[in-house]
Amino acid sequence: MAANTQEPDVELGVQQSDLDSLPCVVESVSHAQRQQSDKLTQHQSISHGLKIHLQEEIVQLLEEDFQLSTDITDLHKKLQRDQRIHDEYSNKVIHHKTQVLELEKTNPIQLALAKQEKLLDQLQAEKAELLSQLSSKKSIDETRNDKVMRLKEEVESLRGNKRQLEKQIEEKETLIQEENKHQGSLLQDISVLKKRNHAQLLRLRNQVKEAQIRNHQWHEEANQMEQQIAHLQQLIADHEA
Repeated sequence: MAANTQEPDVELGVQQSDLDSLPCVVESVSHAQRQQSDKLTQHQSISHGLKIHLQEEIVQLLEEDFQLSTDITDLHKKLQRDQRIHDEYSNKVIHHKTQVLELEKTNPIQLALAKQEKLLDQLQAEKAELLSQLSSKKSIDETRNDKVMRLKEEVESLRGNKRQLEKQIEEKETLIQEENKHQGSLLQDISVLKKRNHAQLLRLRNQVKEAQIRNHQWHEEANQMEQQIAHLQQLIADHEA
């Protein structure tokens, strides 16, 4: 009978102990849940910040890529415009040279000079013939003397015309040489401009390639971060569930 009366007391003692430790267990569990919730909140904040940062970086890269594409398009247009100007100027130079050659062939001054030279040669031949005839004669015919004087005056006049024509031709040749020098300088400037534009185009193309490579790397990193964020969000969702 003594053993039977002691068993209920033992059971009551165990139950009372469990009741006394229950608040501590609840507090411990609550504290652990709060810590875990704080960590999850922190992870969510970090994930959100990383996502915003990646989005800003992607937007910046897209803007840089668009700007580089715009610069290349503008440069292509400028090169095409410069090439068109160069072609037009080259055609003008060729046309001008053709006109100069035709002018040299059909220039009235050249034709007049040739005619004057021919006439001068003829008069000089006549003069030589007359002088030869006069030298063989002792008596000088007054009429022939007047003719010789007239021929001399005509010869001097023709020589003056010839000198004037030669001076005009020399001036025109000087102008043509100056124009050719000017055209050569312009062609050289155009060549330098084409080389400089070509170098700028190559540099921009290299920049675009570097930007595209960097953009590709950023996209890969962004995808990795997106996967990590999705994984964290999945963990959070699983924990909340």
